Amino acid sequence: MRLLITAISAQEGASASLAATGSGQLKSRLGREDAAFEVVEADPGRDLAEQIEALLAERGPSFRDSVMLYVACSALLSIDGELFLSLDPQNPTVGDALADVAAVLRDGAPGPKLVVLELADTKLGLDPTRAEVLVRAAEAATDPNASGIELLLGARPRTADTTSLPLAQAIVAELDALPSGRTLTSRGLFDRLLSKLRESVPCLHHARAKVSFELAPGKPGRRDSTSTMPAPRLDVLPRSATPAPPVALPLPPAPPLPAEAPRMAPPAVREPEVSLAAPRPPRTFHPPPPTDDVDLTWTEEGEDWGSMPRVIPLARPLAAPPGASLPPPPMASSGSASILGTDGPISSPISGREISPFARYTVEGELLASQDDVNGAIAAFRKALSVLGPAGDPHSRAEMYVRIGELRSRHGEPEDAISDFEKALALRPGHIPALESLLLLCVSERDWRGVMSAEERLLAALPSDTLRFERLIEFAARWEGVADKPARARLLFERAREMRPNDPIVLEQIRRLTLKSLPPAPRE
Repeated sequence: MRLLITAISAQEGASASLAATGSGQLKSRLGREDAAFEVVEADPGRDLAEQIEALLAERGPSFRDSVMLYVACSALLSIDGELFLSLDPQNPTVGDALADVAAVLRDGAPGPKLVVLELADTKLGLDPTRAEVLVRAAEAATDPNASGIELLLGARPRTADTTSLPLAQAIVAELDALPSGRTLTSRGLFDRLLSKLRESVPCLHHARAKVSFELAPGKPGRRDSTSTMPAPRLDVLPRSATPAPPVALPLPPAPPLPAEAPRMAPPAVREPEVSLAAPRPPRTFHPPPPTDDVDLTWTEEGEDWGSMPRVIPLARPLAAPPGASLPPPPMASSGSASILGTDGPISSPISGREISPFARYTVEGELLASQDDVNGAIAAFRKALSVLGPAGDPHSRAEMYVRIGELRSRHGEPEDAISDFEKALALRPGHIPALESLLLLCVSERDWRGVMSAEERLLAALPSDTLRFERLIEFAARWEGVADKPARARLLFERAREMRPNDPIVLEQIRRLTLKSLPPAPRE
């Protein structure tokens, strides 16, 4: 049995044109003989997890049966970052928890499972970290490595054309173009769509499970390959080595045949892949470690510096929300006349105007910082944060966190400084001073994974291509000269060449690094 469950919000799929182009074509195409799915449509007005649970209980799929779920709707994120699927247009602020849907699939379908999410999000394209947040939430809900659910996520801005489903249409096109008898896996599909949907689906992500899901099983022995993909470019460095094949469990030996009978080879038995494949981690995103386990040391194992991940990871997780656990400013005695000890507004000796407590603590912190009193300056800036409160101006609060982080960085407290910079970025995503400070700190600590993360986030936040080009050149020189990672340096030069194809400096650097990467000529 091969089962396809579709859940499409009425807002996304109500029009007749959409039924004929997007989801309608997908359901019709996957129901053909080569894919052989039985299609079941879920009611967008009812709880999705309950419908799937009842369906799986009725059908009783075994470990040989494949189950695929396709969902097209708007994305909702809770305060704590949990992803919900908004299928009912009558209740746009209510959705089905993806974690509940994944739990039902995990418990009710022991065989291969694939979840395809085609989401529309209002903040995607406006917030440079939104794609990362959506991916992190989707992987946290499905947990592909533990649940066996393979994930294919495609997200586009909510302001985009909602009368079409580009991911569904692209899946149909790839199935139509597949040679007869060829297998198409979800991994192979992702590799084909990665460059084709870069404009229409800016956030496209794939997370591996224990075995790659087969959308078109094909004939035995004709596995999915990249033969239909364009030839690899020769002017870029090779990607990381292909991972080792899954470890197969040994099969029991065939029973001995009678002496008089000719010995025949035992028939080939195709074991289910789900029981033979070794678990693999997700492809692009790994959940961040606890703060106490963060390691700033460098390791060469498993790193690929010749390619850029589509998802930019956070440099460090936040141990607490910005503004948490800040002590209130100390109250001064009523008889004190010192500027540093008062809490209410005071008058400026020059203009006579009242100075707010926030401005007073900020000036006090700057003065103490200039006198190398790091602890006193941090205390003053924390008082300024406390005056603002959690509901204060996000930009001012972010500035305070950046100043505290810079002081802690100078004082030899890199972990605390990184936490402060991340709190500033949580308040103001794309805050350039915070990203600049975070980048410099990661460089000084030689945390090259943190450096790559900070560079990508800074490049996404810069307001012009001119600034991006200049920073790409700067970053590439550092990766080659300081980090000794020529693969990463060449990748950055390649990205700079995409912005200025005829720049002589960039072309020369690419040529030089290409020659440097070639193996030495054999000696005669």
